[in-house]
Amino acid sequence: MKKLLILCVCVCLIFVVLGVLPIHGETEVYDKVLRLHVVANSDSEEDQSLKLCVRDKVIEYVGEIAADCDTLEETKITVSEHLDNIADIALKEVNAQGCFYDVEVILGKEEYPEKTYASLCFPSGEYLSLQVRIGDAAGQNWWC
Repeated sequence: MKKLLILCVCVCLIFVVLGVLPIHGETEVYDKVLRLHVVANSDSEEDQSLKLCVRDKVIEYVGEIAADCDTLEETKITVSEHLDNIADIALKEVNAQGCFYDVEVILGKEEYPEKTYASLCFPSGEYLSLQVRIGDAAGQNWWC
């Protein structure tokens, strides 16, 4: 009886572990995608709205500068060369919206939760991330 119980526990653990592991080649996405993480100053309605405006400007600019990049490494190099410009664009949008928060832009590895956009599903895991932190960066996140 004890062996049967141990076997059942082991089988259950295997299913739990397999349930959280990437399948169908999802691990490849970690090495091919630059994710964007914009963090608002606070959870106030105004700061959350500001975060989305900054997100839109950053996406537009990064899309332009990285349009000809064929690999994640090329994208990483291009974005790292433009971090000051990205920070300037984000700061200008913050100011244009009538706020005067500082903006910090960081390029590095970051843990992301699972996220689904229409037909695309990005598994949770560590991705190369462009993080834009607005003001105190104490608000809800926007993950892309």
